[in-house]
Amino acid sequence: MSCTIKKLPFLFLFILLSVPGLSQNTRAVIKLSPLSAIDEVSFPTIQGGIEIPLSKRMSWYNDIGIRFRKSSYEITDTNFVSTKGLKVKTELRYYFGKFLKEIPQSAMEGYYLAVNLFYINDQHNTAISYYYQRDTGQLRNDNFGVAKSVWGDTLIIGRQYAVYRRLLVDYYTGLGIRARNISNKYLEYNAGRDKLIAPIDINIPHIREVNDATAGQTILSHFSLGIRFCYRF
Repeated sequence: MSCTIKKLPFLFLFILLSVPGLSQNTRAVIKLSPLSAIDEVSFPTIQGGIEIPLSKRMSWYNDIGIRFRKSSYEITDTNFVSTKGLKVKTELRYYFGKFLKEIPQSAMEGYYLAVNLFYINDQHNTAISYYYQRDTGQLRNDNFGVAKSVWGDTLIIGRQYAVYRRLLVDYYTGLGIRARNISNKYLEYNAGRDKLIAPIDINIPHIREVNDATAGQTILSHFSLGIRFCYRF
């Protein structure tokens, strides 16, 4: 079972690379996600994909992102795992124009509803500070490695429109569910024994520290928001 799961990202990659061959006689749309390159909440990737029309209202979109640098929170002294990351996504879309009864003027333009499936794999090194045995006052710093895999789906609403001839913009938002599995390497912090140093106000870096230091499986809801710049053949 685990061997099959490890091979699934390569299946997504195969699908993405196969789509151009399927779209030789269609007006495929190539997309880039520039904000993915500065994504510090997850990890920065060079990310893009391709969308092909299946009918006047339906299309199929496949997307892949590959990590190209370390994130700003990776400031550890020791590397326990190699830093790498992968994001893959496949999505079906239904275009309905400006209103539900309106037929889009051209394929893959206008407002749309979509559902996608995605997989994320992330390996990185990080560090936390904590009080050993909670009340002893002994401050310790812990460097460790993190391996994370995430499966999920998202219900999306968005709009794609032409800004100049073959150039399009695609912006979207959505809600979904994700199943996350986290494992640690060389983690000394023990949540049942020690006290993690926390800021006065809850913030994203601290939430990441708590997640990285907590191994196991969790099911979470998630919010998605983004923009893509596109070129139509």
